[in-house]
This record gives sequence, C-alpha cells and structure tokens, in this order.
Amino acid sequence: MSGLTSVMFRIPKELEQLSECQDFVGRKPSKNLFCLADGVGQSFFPAVWARTLVHSFINLSDEQLDHLLVQREWKEWFLPLQGQWSDEVREIVDHARPEKYFLRNRLREQKPAGSTFVAIRFYEEGDSVRWKALCMGDSCIFQIRDNLLMRSFLPTGSADFDNFPSCFTSVGRQANEPVFTEGGARRDDSFILASDAFAKWLLKIHEENEDQFSQMMTRIIDLKFFSEFRVLIESARRSDISLEDDDTSCIVIRLSGIDTTSAPLVE
Repeated sequence: MSGLTSVMFRIPKELEQLSECQDFVGRKPSKNLFCLADGVGQSFFPAVWARTLVHSFINLSDEQLDHLLVQREWKEWFLPLQGQWSDEVREIVDHARPEKYFLRNRLREQKPAGSTFVAIRFYEEGDSVRWKALCMGDSCIFQIRDNLLMRSFLPTGSADFDNFPSCFTSVGRQANEPVFTEGGARRDDSFILASDAFAKWLLKIHEENEDQFSQMMTRIIDLKFFSEFRVLIESARRSDISLEDDDTSCIVIRLSGIDTTSAPLVE
C-alpha cells in the first residue's frame, strides 16, 4: 500500500531481559499485514507459543489470509500450530539439564501455553482503505484520526481487562473463538496494536483526560526508534496514571506518513 509506514517495539518487565519477554510482534509489509501476540505469563512456554502464532500468521498466503479474514475460517490455520508448538517444546525439554525435571513433568501432563493475539490487514479500494482484523483476548487495536480515538477493538475501556483473558491455547480443544471485525479508514488515519498493559494504560488516559490522550497519540504516532519507546514506557511506569509493569509491545501503523527506520519482520 503506497505511503503505509510502520514501526514495532517490545520491551520486557523491569529488571528482566528482552530474551525473557513473552510478547512477539510481526509484520509483512508486502501484504499490509500486522500482528501481535502476548504470551500468558503463568502458562507453559508462552513465548514459544506467541512466536509460533506470529510467525505462522505473517507467512500465510493471500488465499489463506482470505480464508481466515474474509471467510472467518480460523481453525485450518490454528490447529496445526498446536503440533508445531509441541514439537519445539519437546525438543527444548529433551535438551534441558537433568535437574529441570519439572519441565518434563509438565510436558508429560500436557500443560498448555496461552497467548492473546491480534492481527490486522489493510486493503486498498480505489481512493479508500478497508481493513479486516481478528482478536483473541485483550490485546487491542486503536484507530486514531487527528490524534483522537475513533475506535478500539476488542477492549473498549480500561474495565475490560482482568487476569483471565481469552486466549489461544497450545494443547487440546480451543475453548474460545477469535472475534472478527472490519471497517474503513481515511488515508491520514493511524492504527496502534497494543498488548494488554499498554492498551489498558492508553484507555485509562482516554477516560480521564482526552487532551492528554491526544498529546500521547502525537508522541506515539511519531515514534521512530526503540530508544524513544523505552523512554516512553519507563516514564509511563512512574506517571500518575501508571503503566503496569508487564511485557509491553506495540505496532504503530501510519496509512500515510513519514519514512521510518527499517526493522525486522518479526521481533
């Protein structure tokens, strides 16, 4: 899509390393495709599961994406991923040190990983833009116009977040189904994909002070470098409306905007 630019970032909890972060973000610019997965912290190898979801989604063909986002047939994409996760986790556990017996026990008990997930694809239709999205759990999409919130999906308010979000699970029957939506956009709109802590924080700001929210949108939409994102998150964790200390990730998409520095397709 001509003019579309994006940046994506992820940062771990305070005092943790990036290698411990259980969020993953991905994009495929040639397909105008973006997604974010947030591994559920207390589940079994959630980072592997989040990465599996992201890697798979951004590498779907156009035909597979239409089957998923247009026809909303998601199980054909999802079910094989459980086997991929199981194979990778089994290999990790098989090579673990002998004292890591608890990992072998949890694998034997078929303990699952969980991850929330959100994805969006943009389509050009003449002079207009359409988008289609899916969401599982409390990762969120924000549609921003003139620094104002046009729509948030799936959470619409800070009270929508709790400690037990719906999620994709890596073992067994999937209890919850993803939610699909679609809409239109102007060429000067921006979109933000955000993991739960960041999304909740932004919605709190919007509820308490719309002017402050507008100023924050200016800052976020203008992000170019990880150093800027790190400063934003560190200050947010100490602000009056505080950001919870959690793995935090986002993708900022400008349908027409300034050039940005290149970044990996998956982080």
